[in-house]
Amino acid sequence: MSRADKSGGPPRAQAPMMEFRRTMANCGFIDLGYVGSKYTWSNKFTKERLDRGFQTAQWRSWFPYSRIITMDPSESDHYPLLIEVSPNKIQRRKTARLFRFEEVWHGNSDCRSIIQRKWAQPITGNALQQLGTKIKATGRELMDWHIKEFDKQ
Repeated sequence: MSRADKSGGPPRAQAPMMEFRRTMANCGFIDLGYVGSKYTWSNKFTKERLDRGFQTAQWRSWFPYSRIITMDPSESDHYPLLIEVSPNKIQRRKTARLFRFEEVWHGNSDCRSIIQRKWAQPITGNALQQLGTKIKATGRELMDWHIKEFDKQ
């Protein structure tokens, strides 16, 4: 759409971008925008916003709370896009408290046991998915244990 959609590498020619913008305007398409990373494709040297979603004014009136979320890349050099289509405001869950390893846990045999048990459980997926799953599961279990053992009133 514009030169601002690219970082690194040779610049894009202006004429094709102008023609693309003109075509989108003639069709009555409006860019949905994005939440998350601006770029949807990258290699070692260049990042670009190649993928996007469009809407018409009528479609937007039917689904005013729709949005496009740029997800984190995994196996591909393209970032997946999640499209939320909603006529109503989406209620967001309260964000969970961030996990922090507490100093009081250091040296505690129950803490050590929880970590060993959670990390020994077999998990499917690629190595990064396994790591993320084990970190989350261990953190949840440690937080539950902390509440039971240390937040007694």
